[in-house]
Amino acid sequence: MKKLMLIGIVAMSFVMVVFTVTNAFGGIAIGERIKMYNAQITTSVKCVIAEVGKVDQVWGPMKGKSYGVNLTVKTDKETLTVYLGPSWFIERQDMKIGKNDIIEVKGCKKIYNGEYVIVAQEVIKNNQVLKLRDEDGNPVWDGERAVKINYH
Repeated sequence: MKKLMLIGIVAMSFVMVVFTVTNAFGGIAIGERIKMYNAQITTSVKCVIAEVGKVDQVWGPMKGKSYGVNLTVKTDKETLTVYLGPSWFIERQDMKIGKNDIIEVKGCKKIYNGEYVIVAQEVIKNNQVLKLRDEDGNPVWDGERAVKINYH
């Protein structure tokens, strides 16, 4: 009985650690990440990349320390932060994006920490599409979806 109780405590502790440690986009926990994307309020903006940035984060207990890639973009009306995804995923894609590139971003525009941000679903540059999330906002690098990506 004690052995079964110990196994239960260890299992619950593991689950709590995974949900606490796993972050997305600079400290947003799993539940918050899911809440950040709302497929009902997607938008599309044409913009110019002003800066490509990095956000420190942990992408899960087995991945080790990594960083996320975000963009500062300028539209005709405003400057926005666009969250793309983890560096290990973004850097393996065929599409390369950098400062002064003209792109179109489709995603969920929300207020986060007092400013508008876009959690990107896809980025379009010169008719090339970088798919980051499915129609429900689930990241393509998570779980089974990740194995469908053609890594080079």
